[in-house]
Amino acid sequence: MSATAIPVPINAARICQAISRIGYSPVAALKDIIDNSVTAKASKIIVELHLREGKTFSNKNSVEKFVIIDNGSGMDSSGILKAFELGSSREYDRNSLSKYGLGMKSAGLSLGNRISVVSKVAGKLSNKFFLDYDLIEKYDEYKIYEEELSDVEIADLDDLIMEADSGTVVTIDTCCYDDQDSMRKIVNQLTAELGVVYYGFLQDDKHPLSITVRHINTDRENVDIIAHDILFLSQAISEYDASNYDCLTPCKVLDEKIQLDGVEEPIRLKAVIFPKSKMSTYPGFSAEDRSTIRGYKVSRSNMGFFIYRNGRLIRWGDRINVGGNSHLIDKDRIGLRVRMDLTSEHDDVLHVDVSKQKISIPEELEKALRVLLRDAISSTKDAFKKCDELLKLNEDEREDGAATSLNTQDLGEEDPYAQVNTIDPETSLRRAGKLLEKTNDEKDEDEESEVSIDDEKVFKKVRYTNSVLGNRLFSVGYNSDEGTFVRVNKNHYFHFTVLSQLKPNSVYKQIIEAMMYCQGVAERFTYMNVDDIDDDKIEKVLNKLSELYSFHLDKWCELNPTLLEDAEES
Repeated sequence: MSATAIPVPINAARICQAISRIGYSPVAALKDIIDNSVTAKASKIIVELHLREGKTFSNKNSVEKFVIIDNGSGMDSSGILKAFELGSSREYDRNSLSKYGLGMKSAGLSLGNRISVVSKVAGKLSNKFFLDYDLIEKYDEYKIYEEELSDVEIADLDDLIMEADSGTVVTIDTCCYDDQDSMRKIVNQLTAELGVVYYGFLQDDKHPLSITVRHINTDRENVDIIAHDILFLSQAISEYDASNYDCLTPCKVLDEKIQLDGVEEPIRLKAVIFPKSKMSTYPGFSAEDRSTIRGYKVSRSNMGFFIYRNGRLIRWGDRINVGGNSHLIDKDRIGLRVRMDLTSEHDDVLHVDVSKQKISIPEELEKALRVLLRDAISSTKDAFKKCDELLKLNEDEREDGAATSLNTQDLGEEDPYAQVNTIDPETSLRRAGKLLEKTNDEKDEDEESEVSIDDEKVFKKVRYTNSVLGNRLFSVGYNSDEGTFVRVNKNHYFHFTVLSQLKPNSVYKQIIEAMMYCQGVAERFTYMNVDDIDDDKIEKVLNKLSELYSFHLDKWCELNPTLLEDAEES
């Protein structure tokens, strides 16, 4: 008997929605699009993030559009249409970074509702082709639209593609998602990760790649990505010698290959152990040595497996779950980093997913890894023990507010309850001006807007000063680029009774500072976004709230002057 074919309709909008939600973060999505540029043999790639009007660098949903520009091989009109196909039938090279033919569509739609492509081949510029989710949803059809570039659009094209013989510009706009990371967080992640992700391509002597991150509509400088070997193999010594370990130098503890059945290409493994991060405070080391240790950035987020596929990092700091709560590397082996190199040949046996972010370890590989890692894990544990012995409880101290300023950098400022387009722009602009004026009026002569942490400049979100007017515990400051910060009043009784008694890096002090900062963000957005009350009235209410809050906290301190001393005694 012959089967009867029955056509089944496909909901194009739901399909597009589904592929956009396969687990992309903004940075992961951008990497997937950058992969296409690398595959196209680009020598230069530019990633632009455009700041949305009325938003600050720290606001959530502050990116209006993303633009990725390269001078790769480019595409003609048929090539662009092929790139927009869902599940392109295109044959990829053996070592291509691409897979499945979904990358640009799935990654792009996770960032915004519209993907536009302009490309150039043999000096000839294409028309603009675009995919628009709103139009797909409206007409329930997966269609690509083509239109001629206007003179303005041609004039706006980057010099990189205009001066090159070939290249491509991918633009993702209509970025309207409610919970997208702030521009600050995305830029910080790109800057921190791209040098590791594309390390092999960036440091290639014959065909070096350059990547630049640009912040559009801000005063910030462009960032040129530097190749970064997360294992620091050039600095590491050849083995771990427990009897002569200096608690300073990385040590190579593994360099092996694993051959899986049915796969011609072996999996390559290298492992390095690092000293405890707190050795950067050890007074027995020179300032240069302490700075070197900080540069290793030893932490839980930077431990475990760094898995590369065809030279591109696809998993960062993976302890590799092998069932339930079991992992190949214990969470306390913070000083161990393992580089695992895969090729396309391993895709099927390791079940590499569409986003190239997830893999599954087969039992054969798990057993081999457990055997090979045994000595490395033991050495890591021993090295940290020796670091603890040398430290002898030496404590890391920073200036007041520094730790909280650091751990709130990526806390995007937002008002999730504000109704879109209901805030009068003139009102918002006027109030922003008043906040800036008030902020400058209270500025202390010696006040610094940045603090140096681990050789990096961080915007100071918590500042201790004598310049706060009245008996308030803190006042709210505003920076038009960075957003909110708070000035803590050193003359308030709560500072004398509690804050001054806690060490700058104390967890309790950070919690209190974070509460003040979050209260400051809330006050700023209340002032900026409540537009059905005139300026004077809303200022009066917020001032009254601050005065009463500080007054009652002051009274509480009078009743509990020895609370911290009593806690220490108990």
